Amino acid sequence: MKQIMLLPLIAICLFSSCTKSITQTDVVDETALSAVMASKDYNQLKVNYALLKPSEKLEIWNRHIEYFIQSHDLSSEQLAFVHDFKKSWLVRNIFEENSIALKNFTLALPQIKYKAQSLLGVPDAFSLLIDLPSDQGYYGYSATTVQAKTNGVRTNDVTPPPPDNDCHCSRSDSYCNAGSCRDNGCKSSSAGCGTLFLFSCNGVCSLL
Repeated sequence: MKQIMLLPLIAICLFSSCTKSITQTDVVDETALSAVMASKDYNQLKVNYALLKPSEKLEIWNRHIEYFIQSHDLSSEQLAFVHDFKKSWLVRNIFEENSIALKNFTLALPQIKYKAQSLLGVPDAFSLLIDLPSDQGYYGYSATTVQAKTNGVRTNDVTPPPPDNDCHCSRSDSYCNAGSCRDNGCKSSSAGCGTLFLFSCNGVCSLL
């Protein structure tokens, strides 16, 4: 009889434990988000962003996309695409390494990028998919590449590393406006580049 009476109590304890675990996983630290949004440069942003939990990464991209919608005069077709992208792909598991959600997203990414650039144009597609935080436009240029593009002069095949020697683009998911993302001995990082910062930073943008 005592064993039967204990079963509901055990069930309640187990449920409470699971609820606590889920709550801790999903909780968002506003201070951590603020540190990312207040980053003074891209390298600091990557460091602060890497400290976020998946739930916090999800939250910061949700806010970014809401800001994008509010700050752009989108047509109904463009708005439908942005909402569909958010609904279909912005889930916490996408920010978890080796998750099924991330694998599915990676497979769909070429089509997502193509549609984004077709509907929004390249600058706004970049702004939507990689420009974080919203008030800091960073598109993976190196100063050498920009200068070479402006003057129409071809420089070395691989541009020198930036002064900090950190990699600034992903060879798996490049957003270089000129040339391609190439390895030049820069310092790599496991994430912080490419769409939604999901890919490793392992190169710099360079003219071919």
